Amino acid sequence: MLNRYNEAPEKAKEWGAILYTAFLATMFIVTLAMKTKELFAKRKPHKILPPKNHGMAHHAETTTDKNEQNKMVRHGEVPKDKSFMTTTQLYLTDQLGRNLAATKKKPRPHAPHSKKDSTEIARLIELRQAKRAAAKIALKNAQNAKLEKNMQHKQEWQNKKKQRTATMFATQASHEMIATNNNSLTTPQVTRKKHN
Repeated sequence: MLNRYNEAPEKAKEWGAILYTAFLATMFIVTLAMKTKELFAKRKPHKILPPKNHGMAHHAETTTDKNEQNKMVRHGEVPKDKSFMTTTQLYLTDQLGRNLAATKKKPRPHAPHSKKDSTEIARLIELRQAKRAAAKIALKNAQNAKLEKNMQHKQEWQNKKKQRTATMFATQASHEMIATNNNSLTTPQVTRKKHN
């Protein structure tokens, strides 16, 4: 028992030393990581040099990033510096420029604005409202006509169905009558003898 009580403080000391060492190691790693991050943050970013082509390396137009230019080509924009572009990209951008020029709306010749008086504006509004009302009525009439036609077709189909059912029942009844008549003719008449 005494040995157990004597060993307890020694074990506690050992565990305390282990935990303290682990704490110091963690703090060292964290500090090192923070210092490294600060050093990397202080470094100057990599300078992007313009492509050396046609002796135009010192032009201000060629200082844009190639990634940005590629992005511009993908989005259908024509970049100022075409030195990095492939033949296909050059052809496509040329076609794009031509298409844009072809589809661009030409400015209409300037016409003097005619001032319309309030009565003319009111007349135009009434005309538009009348057209809308007429269109609504025409649509309603067309819908009603279609509905009526569908109802008529349904009624005709029901009448035909009733007629077919009646004909079927009449044919069945006539067949049954013929069968009973044939049976009465063919079956021999059995007369019972009277017992004295």
